[in-house]
Amino acid sequence: MNAHDALLFNLVTIQFFGGVIFTLQLAPAFFPNANIPVAFLLTILFTAPLYIVYSVLATSYPRSGGDYVFISRLVSPMWGFVSTFAAWVAWQWYFAAITPIQMIWEGLAPFILKLAYYTGSSSIYALSSWILTPNAEALVGILILVFSLLLTAFGMDFYVKIQRALVIFAFAAVAIALGILLITTPQSYHASFNSFLAATTGNRTDWYGAIVKTASAQGYNPTGSTDWYQTLGTMVLTMIPLGYGFWSIIVMGEIKDAKVLKLAIYAIYGSIVIIGLFFTAIYILLQNLGPTFYGSFFYLYDQGSALTSQMPFTPNFVTLILIASNNWLVDFLLSAGVFLNLLNLMVVLYIVGSRVMLAQTLDRLLPSKFAELKTRWVTPLYSLLLYLIGSIIFLLLAVYYPFIFFYTSASTAAVLLAYILAAVAAIIFPRKAKDVYSQSAISRYNLAGIPLISIIGVLSLLFSGLLIYFYIAIPSLGILNPIPLAVVIGIYVVLAVYYYINKFWKKKFGIEVDLAFREIPPE
Repeated sequence: MNAHDALLFNLVTIQFFGGVIFTLQLAPAFFPNANIPVAFLLTILFTAPLYIVYSVLATSYPRSGGDYVFISRLVSPMWGFVSTFAAWVAWQWYFAAITPIQMIWEGLAPFILKLAYYTGSSSIYALSSWILTPNAEALVGILILVFSLLLTAFGMDFYVKIQRALVIFAFAAVAIALGILLITTPQSYHASFNSFLAATTGNRTDWYGAIVKTASAQGYNPTGSTDWYQTLGTMVLTMIPLGYGFWSIIVMGEIKDAKVLKLAIYAIYGSIVIIGLFFTAIYILLQNLGPTFYGSFFYLYDQGSALTSQMPFTPNFVTLILIASNNWLVDFLLSAGVFLNLLNLMVVLYIVGSRVMLAQTLDRLLPSKFAELKTRWVTPLYSLLLYLIGSIIFLLLAVYYPFIFFYTSASTAAVLLAYILAAVAAIIFPRKAKDVYSQSAISRYNLAGIPLISIIGVLSLLFSGLLIYFYIAIPSLGILNPIPLAVVIGIYVVLAVYYYINKFWKKKFGIEVDLAFREIPPE
């Protein structure tokens, strides 16, 4: 994998059509007077210190396992294990579970529904309804999880080839989505939306107008002026997708020229700029559907309105774009691009989770089975199988207990611990690891006698503090609700207890686990 592949890897991780669904669809309910495009641009700016921190530390500790490696060496072995296993394994089981559901909601189901719309076939209509049932989502979701594991088992070289092919479909879907929105007007969409729902529901009411009026009656009345407090608060939602632009560091041991800082910044921060600008553009163009309509639609959906529950599809921004199209081939290319882009993410999730577990196993924190490389493609098969099992459990929970699907804000808040510890690692890096720091490219830069990386670490820490403030100040984000809070804290407690039990158990056999953290792992 070269630097360009690493950039694509991070673009796949952030996703053009994945986690941003929560940003684009939760913002109207939570922050009706926020300037969402500005929030995306501010996120690009404010995450610069965070991603420079990750770039510097990853090139100084260029090993697979990413932030686990440098947090465990610079801050604390226990916190390195707890924060990264929770963030990049346990909580990614959750994301690996909801990604197949999104593939159905945004890719499969809407295309089947559009085919039914074009053909009038009752059988295809029935299929479009069945694919959204819990049993169908569970069956198709498990098949996707297993297929993704099989793709991962062929090794990194095979995946890089797959990635290069699949991103072509992703870029095509991006171009199609933007193109459809560019030629759409509120007036034309009003007609298209009503026509589509009349055909798919049999009800010829003014759906478009009813959505706008109902939302207004239920309290959705944005002022039209920018509320800067809400705009800053929206960054907790923009970080759901944009908080993952650095995952190439987790496969750092498999990237050429992994020690070159400028290449790491290119691959990491470059992905944030590219996809952040796309998110900005897509939100602006979505207003072509009707600025009041778009916000009203997702306000009602987030409120659990009876009106949106009558839709023959699960509300999402991709389906709304598809409704504006009147060409089955365009529909197919957009749907296929979205589906394959999310499938690409599924493989990345397996790769990242298995590499973190592999690094932790080499440090004797997990059973040795997780470090065994199986198949002729040198794959940590047992790590992948554990990831599959965890993902299936979360998938079944999300399908049969749908409220779990919207724990996304809680899971994103939980990832903040890894950001905070990475910032702390950057602050103490020059003092804690003098030899490693002296070989780093950034060691040449100081400001008023203070190492630049320490200053950047402080800025990154302040950004994390800002996000924590909004999670606490805005109860509707859900992090302070008893169940999500208990799950987040519970995962940390269980992992910490496990760490110390494992440490003392190994000590009984003369194995000092802590000794491994005095050195950089072998290449």
